[in-house]
Amino acid sequence: MQRLTTIVFACVTLLMTLTLLAVMAHRQGWLDVPPAYDAARVAQARQAIHHLAAQWVQKDALARADGWTYTVDVGELLIAAALARDADTYQHLRAFCLAHLIQNDPSRPDTRDMVLWRYQPGSPPDASGTTEALRVARGLWYGGARFHRPQDRDLAHQILRAYLRHQTVEQGVWLIRNYYNFGTHAFATNSFTIDYDPDLLAEVGRATGDADLLQAATKSYAVVRSAVAPCGLIYDVIQPEVTTIIPDMPPVFGPNDIVQISNSASIVEHAAQGLPGVARPVLTFALRRLPDLHLFFLGRSGAEPFRRPCGPEGYTALLRLAVHLGDQAAVRRLAPYVADQALAFAAHPYAPKPFLISELWLALEVVSHGH
Repeated sequence: MQRLTTIVFACVTLLMTLTLLAVMAHRQGWLDVPPAYDAARVAQARQAIHHLAAQWVQKDALARADGWTYTVDVGELLIAAALARDADTYQHLRAFCLAHLIQNDPSRPDTRDMVLWRYQPGSPPDASGTTEALRVARGLWYGGARFHRPQDRDLAHQILRAYLRHQTVEQGVWLIRNYYNFGTHAFATNSFTIDYDPDLLAEVGRATGDADLLQAATKSYAVVRSAVAPCGLIYDVIQPEVTTIIPDMPPVFGPNDIVQISNSASIVEHAAQGLPGVARPVLTFALRRLPDLHLFFLGRSGAEPFRRPCGPEGYTALLRLAVHLGDQAAVRRLAPYVADQALAFAAHPYAPKPFLISELWLALEVVSHGH
């Protein structure tokens, strides 16, 4: 009888322990099961997002909640439309870029072929956007090839030439200044590592024989390489002026040493052809943390300063990065997350709608058609 009581007590204790562990596992996400790869579901997600994006473009419904249309959204939609060979959507976006974003005012030669960072009807142009120029140029470059429009490739080249007018040397550091202020006729003094696309500069430079683009591509690769944090992710801020007050501080850093996985993936996505050894660790860092991936990390240690789950902006950039690196195993791990996010978004869109649909559609088209 005593032995039976002992066995019952042991079983109850084990059951309580397993229950406690199950509760803890649920709260901590230890038992989260990643979605399985399903090619048909990925295709379904691409079709749903493509259909919704095309509708919004045709209705000119690309403004965010604050009333501004942000060029980064338009540029990524333009790239996606080119990859999808959706001529109607591409032409509509191209017309919008020519009418509202790409500057061609004869009285302002200082802004010619620059690209606005945002647009709102009735508001005067305020500043150029460098990341934005790169995305629009890439869209036109792809569209020119897919729709047999050499004039679009020429325009992409012109935009990149205007992008180069943002380059300078500050405290011995070459950089692309973040923007040109149309009101003050002055450039910013800072830069962000998201403002670089050395793979595009190299591709267009080789195709056109433009030595200036090729030189800028080489320098841009060096910028990205200099921004690698000890944890393998990429710092965001380039501010050489800080060395005037803190001489030993690196000019590339993250605020409070914080780096963001979505930015890191997007930065190296556009340098993966030239710097695969820099791009690969970013992808590996993220894959090791699935399915419980978060957004922010400390550059020195890789620890989380606070816990904020990674959203579609991170998974989409990582998926594109996996494609650019030719890592099919990573594609199969990441694509289900993006497919689920895309189908959920298509059913119930949420803010910022134009940004999220551009990220989702582009990622799914890159998976389907490559880059």
